[in-house]
Amino acid sequence: TNTWSPGPNLATERYACTALPLSDGGIFVIGGQRESSLSTTEIIDFAGGPSTPGPVMSCPRCHCSAVMLHDGRVLVIGGRNSTTRSLLTTEVLDLTDGTSSPGPEMDIARRGASA
Repeated sequence: TNTWSPGPNLATERYACTALPLSDGGIFVIGGQRESSLSTTEIIDFAGGPSTPGPVMSCPRCHCSAVMLHDGRVLVIGGRNSTTRSLLTTEVLDLTDGTSSPGPEMDIARRGASA
């Protein structure tokens, strides 16, 4: 139809975040920045419901990368924390049980990379 329409609102305003499509048609929004980097995540439901909180990361990240793993968990890669420092760390977020666990550490800090 070549038209735009507003989507659901996020619970937390953010920019420099990462977003992944979910198999149910929703969007998983990760980290980002407001006054400082955010450790929160949100799941956007395009079926009309409000966004819901997702797992909280162990450290704030903006400009991070993320990839959906074969088992449905999400690997969050690098990014930048609130002190403008690029990160070596990764995290694995489980949307099913709402948990975050450390992932493998990288040899080189990265932010703004694609996955």
